[in-house]
Amino acid sequence: MKEAIKQAREQAKNEGKGFFGQWADQLKASTAFADRYYHMEPSAALSETQGNFSVQNSSVSEVKLKLKDASNSQEFEVEIKSSSGKHKFRMDENNDYVKLLKQVYGDRVKTPSGYFSRGGLKFRIG
Repeated sequence: MKEAIKQAREQAKNEGKGFFGQWADQLKASTAFADRYYHMEPSAALSETQGNFSVQNSSVSEVKLKLKDASNSQEFEVEIKSSSGKHKFRMDENNDYVKLLKQVYGDRVKTPSGYFSRGGLKFRIG
């Protein structure tokens, strides 16, 4: 994704776009990069880059979300515990993502203490 964003920024510069034009093109590039995985077969995504791997949903025992400060926002550190070990990732703090994880993994999803969401709103108590 970093390479896609870098290329979009360079192309925007070459086209004479200013800061906001470059920024907009970078956002479009990152969205397009992520969107392509919605239409890709899992086997294609796995074979795309050496080191890619999969974790069977049935082997997941816990998905723990921890809030972390990012540059201008918050994001989650996601720790997935499965029979194949622990895997850590980062994702945006996005209610849709949390809802999807809860739909798939139910009570195995652990959110930060005092954190819950209802109807698109996020609440932190404490």
